[in-house]
Amino acid sequence: MTRKRVTAPCASNCGREIVLRPDRRTDLCHPCAMARGRKPVEMRACAKPDCKNSFRMYPGRKSPYCKPCTASAIATSPSRNAAMSATLRARHSDPDFAARHRARTAQAGRTKRQNEALMARLRESGRRLGMSAKGRTYPPDMPSRRAGTRKMVETKLGWCPIEYRAEYRRIARMTGIDAAAARKMVEEMIAADARHYERTGELRQSARLEARS
Repeated sequence: MTRKRVTAPCASNCGREIVLRPDRRTDLCHPCAMARGRKPVEMRACAKPDCKNSFRMYPGRKSPYCKPCTASAIATSPSRNAAMSATLRARHSDPDFAARHRARTAQAGRTKRQNEALMARLRESGRRLGMSAKGRTYPPDMPSRRAGTRKMVETKLGWCPIEYRAEYRRIARMTGIDAAAARKMVEEMIAADARHYERTGELRQSARLEARS
């Protein structure tokens, strides 16, 4: 005869259930019991209004949100993203760091391509994805595509004024000139045009746009 399994919710309100046995000595689930043995556990509800998750509060924790909501808040924080961008720009401005980073990235790519089992899985995943999208068409003027294109342009060329972007693209397409060198040339052009405007009141960038049109 099979004994019926009797369960009850964990006493810490973590959402888990425990199996009630005659020899059981705690009303906590195993993770909560382990945490309770190390330090007191305080469960709190996530501060996000539409979230029903809870989290363990421990000394040093600052976020009032659960783990998924905390990750979302961090990823969408403009101040944090700006600080991360500034840090990355500062690191990659060091030629030695940039060279080491390129070497590590290239080596990681070579190692990945040498893994035949991994490459086979990636090819199969790409094949399935391609077959799932077979026959679908996405018009160029689709609002989401237009919004994505604008966001990508602003991410890559946000530093460059709109009237200079055509000149930047022209320079960047030249053989032997990388993006960093093209940006430096355009920034020098912007500074020279600003000095010229202060002396003469003439906008050189407007003249260039009219000449191209």
